[in-house]
Amino acid sequence: MGHNVNTYSNDIQEYSAVFAKTYLGNYNWEEYPRIIDDVIVIAQEYVDNVMKSYPDLVFDYTDITLNEFNALEQLQQDLISQNFEDIEHHLFIKNYSGTYWSFKQCLWIDALRVAAEEYSNSPVYYPLLSSIMYAMAYNAQSTGHYAQYRDANNIASMEDIIIYRNKSILPFFKKKLNELIEYTGKNKYNHTITSLDYIDCLDHTPNGTIVYADPPYTFVHYSRFYHALETLVRYDYPDVLFKGRYRTDRHQSPFCKKTTVTQAFQEMFVKIEEKKSKLVLSLLYP
Repeated sequence: MGHNVNTYSNDIQEYSAVFAKTYLGNYNWEEYPRIIDDVIVIAQEYVDNVMKSYPDLVFDYTDITLNEFNALEQLQQDLISQNFEDIEHHLFIKNYSGTYWSFKQCLWIDALRVAAEEYSNSPVYYPLLSSIMYAMAYNAQSTGHYAQYRDANNIASMEDIIIYRNKSILPFFKKKLNELIEYTGKNKYNHTITSLDYIDCLDHTPNGTIVYADPPYTFVHYSRFYHALETLVRYDYPDVLFKGRYRTDRHQSPFCKKTTVTQAFQEMFVKIEEKKSKLVLSLLYP
């Protein structure tokens, strides 16, 4: 659809808007013939500077016992109390080391995020962010989301977590960015992509549009599962709480609350009728 008609895409989560901007973007990749190499140079410089400032932050998972493993994880988790005053960009090494990712993986997440910001005024900014999120997902030792990370309660779970701890962020980033460069290109359509509340979104859409609505249908808020992606995109150093290191400001959808879901649907239906639009509503069958 994104290459056949003008589209208005909205999700209140900013990381979702990044994905939409990635696949609906307009690119001339010939202007960036060395973008992967150039990004890696910037990221490597960041990594080198951090390790020069903190040479003791090396965590080796080779040939360790269960107790040694958990102690190593705890040392990294305790970095949340570290100021890192002399490093301008340190969000992930501070907030997430030893949780979903190791310190080294967080270091490369920060590094690539720093490098991506060099392209913030270019359309390629969004494929860069999407590629980082892809790498995060395939290196995380959690169960496919970021509700909580796993603990090593026995040798088997420790060995499985170590498999993820020993993976590298960079190859996954390069793989996804190469795929996006191959898949995306010129796009003549003027798409609008926002991160608004659903009512505010409908206020901004033209009258007579076809609205495809896909609200959440469970009591579990999506922001609990994808808060780390939201933080990667916003990179705003949020206060984080609990084992999952959740953002304290994560979105709570009225469609996920028993006390507000009926009103949320009613308001959406009324607003779509006021806009003289057509509604296509996704349904979740039991």
